[in-house]
Amino acid sequence: MTSPLRSNKSQKSKPKPKLICNKKWEGYLAILLASLVNFASISDIAFDKVSNISEIDAVFGVVSFLLSLLVLVFDRVKYLHRKIEFQNLYHGKLEGYLLLFLTLWWIVGVGVMTRAGGIAYRVLNTYGSAWLALGQSVLTLDHWSKDKDIISIEELTGLSQTLRYWYVLLIVSLIEMGSAVNVLVVVNKNEQDYHSTGKMEYAVAVGAVSVPITILAIMIHYQLVCPKVKPGDTIEIIAALLLCVWWIVAVSLLTADNAIGSTLQGSCEDGTALLGNNLYLSLWIGLYSAVKICLKWKAQRAMGTMGDVIKARGLEIGDGNDEVQVPLSSAEEEGDNDSVE
Repeated sequence: MTSPLRSNKSQKSKPKPKLICNKKWEGYLAILLASLVNFASISDIAFDKVSNISEIDAVFGVVSFLLSLLVLVFDRVKYLHRKIEFQNLYHGKLEGYLLLFLTLWWIVGVGVMTRAGGIAYRVLNTYGSAWLALGQSVLTLDHWSKDKDIISIEELTGLSQTLRYWYVLLIVSLIEMGSAVNVLVVVNKNEQDYHSTGKMEYAVAVGAVSVPITILAIMIHYQLVCPKVKPGDTIEIIAALLLCVWWIVAVSLLTADNAIGSTLQGSCEDGTALLGNNLYLSLWIGLYSAVKICLKWKAQRAMGTMGDVIKARGLEIGDGNDEVQVPLSSAEEEGDNDSVE
């Protein structure tokens, strides 16, 4: 019979369970740093000297910074980690809701800060940190979703070699079209003497034409429409080449000297006001995506051809009452002839 003293000593010497840290801590740290840079850059700007800008722009970085800081504190401080294991609360659903909130939060934040003539163009640290925070929120949410075996970006875009670039082109086309509409609205509202007003309608048309084509291409990849059309078919390269030419023309016209998308920050020279907007980057990324679709089409074509050959051979082997006839080599044939003799 063990004594009470001995049992107490054994309980005290029992090692505590090892803490499992959150594997997504790097993503939270990146969000924290981007948020810190964002609201620190905004706080340096004198709001009374900037038109159409209010303190609400700084709220996005502050809220995101505090939330990501709390996650890291509860993950790295052992005492708090033992009390509340955030990554496992409600079977991990709470973390997913938080990451989804941060993603939607920064989508709104990027839209507000990078609007035409917005605060992001006063200090490019604000512009870059806003987009970085949004990107890291999306990647961290994707990491969580992959760990929970829900869905991931890789699974969503891994059906073909070109699908991921169709997605990029769709997103960029939406950004380009939205930015062009925003510039057009601001110019008409302020009744500015904008010398490239004619090109603004064309800038809207660039994204408006590209969006339905990319949506149709993505739906074809998932066989939601046109089931007879497959990734790597001739129609895909024709559409990609036409979009490539479309975006080459758009880049050459809209990023020319004093054009609507010629600069990122905008300028005011010779009495002409160029508003800062997302057009410059979105135009070049859109062209890059269209070119990548053309380059990746050949690889997808080869994969599709190989798949058809394998499928055809499989059907041939399956015929003939489940008997597979394997051709004999010359040495095996000679051996059989000798045995017959």
